Amino acid sequence: MMFYASFEVTFKKVSPLFFLCATTSFRIKQCLEHLKMNKKLLIFTLLWVSFHASAALVPSSLQCKDQAIAQAHKLLAFHFETEDDRIDISDQVKALPSIVNPKSKNQRFDVLEVWGYIYKGEYRMRFQYFHSHESCLLMGQEILEYARL
Repeated sequence: MMFYASFEVTFKKVSPLFFLCATTSFRIKQCLEHLKMNKKLLIFTLLWVSFHASAALVPSSLQCKDQAIAQAHKLLAFHFETEDDRIDISDQVKALPSIVNPKSKNQRFDVLEVWGYIYKGEYRMRFQYFHSHESCLLMGQEILEYARL
């Protein structure tokens, strides 16, 4: 949604008709005819869109994976409301694309996904870490039970 909003604002300035083409089901050929775009503007548009689409996906580091596994055990015990010897935490940690710190646009949080199991339940846990040099600071966590209701 944020990408679309920045796309909309930028190209409303370039051409009022471009916004119409981007938001309706016009065919590309019709849009080019309506806009009478030259090749340079078309190339700029394609480069701009591809750059901003790829800039949004910054991979997370696995630097904090040991802390994520330890925190997963604590979070699952808290969620289950008791320490249970049947809690099993996978040692596989998946690095998801990092997210922007909502308070400071210059900082990013790594997002690490860990799976946990208790009895027959499966739980996906995601942890948001800020890491600098050798330290990992837990900034957020979420847990979701995989269940068919």
